[in-house]
Amino acid sequence: MTITEYGKVVREFREDVGTSLRQMADEIGYSPTYVSAVEIGEKGITDDLVQKVTGFLRKRGKKTKEIVRLHVAVDRTRRTVDVSSLDGAGRFAVAAFARKWADLDRDARERFLRQIGTATEGKK
Repeated sequence: MTITEYGKVVREFREDVGTSLRQMADEIGYSPTYVSAVEIGEKGITDDLVQKVTGFLRKRGKKTKEIVRLHVAVDRTRRTVDVSSLDGAGRFAVAAFARKWADLDRDARERFLRQIGTATEGKK
C-alpha cells in the first residue's frame, strides 16, 4: 500500500491533534473507508473533502502555515499518477500520452475528455 503525499501530511496532522481516521471521518461526514482510500490514492481528492479536513484541523488548533502545507500536499497528490501497478506497456502508454497531450489543441483535448467521460468544460 502506497500512501500519497496528502495522506502522509493528513496522517501526521491527525497524530498531532490526537485523533483517529475514524473520528475525523465521522465528524466531517465521510466514511472511514473513503477517507483511507483517498489517503492511499485509490480515490481522488475532492475539494469538498479538502475543505472539511481543513476545517476539522483548524478546529483542533492547526495554524495557517500548517494548513498551507496540507494544501501543497493536495496539489502534489493531484498531479501525480501512480503507475506502479501497470505493466511495462501500460507505463509506456501513460508516458506517451503525457508527452502527446501538450501537442493537442484545446478542442482536441476536450473531444478526448468527452470521449472518456471526463470533460472539463467550465473547469479551470
